[in-house]
Amino acid sequence: MKVYSFTGKSGTGKSYQAIRVAKEKGIPALIDDGLLIYKNKIVAGRSAKKCESRAKAMRIALFNYEDHRIDVQKKIKALKIKKLLVLGTSDHMVDIITDTLEIPRAIERLYIEDYTSAGERELAAERRYNHGEHVIPAPMGDLKRDFAGYFMNPQRFLKNWNLANDETDKYEKTVVMPQYVYNGNYTINENVIGDIIRIVARKYRRNIRVTNFYNNGKTGSLVIELDLKVRKTVDCMRSCIILQRDVKRSIEQMTSFQVKCVNVNIKELVLDREIMRNHGRKQA
Repeated sequence: MKVYSFTGKSGTGKSYQAIRVAKEKGIPALIDDGLLIYKNKIVAGRSAKKCESRAKAMRIALFNYEDHRIDVQKKIKALKIKKLLVLGTSDHMVDIITDTLEIPRAIERLYIEDYTSAGERELAAERRYNHGEHVIPAPMGDLKRDFAGYFMNPQRFLKNWNLANDETDKYEKTVVMPQYVYNGNYTINENVIGDIIRIVARKYRRNIRVTNFYNNGKTGSLVIELDLKVRKTVDCMRSCIILQRDVKRSIEQMTSFQVKCVNVNIKELVLDREIMRNHGRKQA
């Protein structure tokens, strides 16, 4: 296996540039902050950016935990990776990572200064230190399973791998704010959540009414409770499930909060559509 290092000071945009570097070198896999990413998918590891403290984040990035290290080692072997890009803040850090994972040291050392201008690095540092933004070179969907921070802006980039036949592939990078940056202190405006739920529920108003809703106030793992009044039909349960999914997706898309689950409680089951109409007029 050929290993390449890509280094630069913290906050200079390494993760942002990683896909570009990998593409230019024909490298299908990279290691960044504890994650093994293969063909734009997280296939093993844990993200250091999900940690609640900087100290633990560093231990994750250096693969200090045995189960974490073994998980990544096994996946590297299983995928038979021939080329690997390892990101770090220094050559020494990359050497520690490769030695810990028991893979060869870098045969070529690449630096952020070779891929960005001083102005670009200054902008990246400003976004990091003034706004707490960190980039993970993987899709948001891969991260939501266990990321504990705040998703800020999923970014989709179109990259042309083969100019000869103009085939275009999509690559995603996700901008996040790790929990150790903001200490989990984002708050939820109840009116905003309520407005989103009401807008989504309008599509189902012929047969379903949201009579009340609650949430646990945790932006990192939001739990929503919906109380429903439902008209009994052949597919009423299916409609409730679709509403449940729509509410979860809409809140995540419009707020970037992670919704752990939406629980649906059918408080009232009615037979007459007229009752639903009357209920709707009273709500309005």
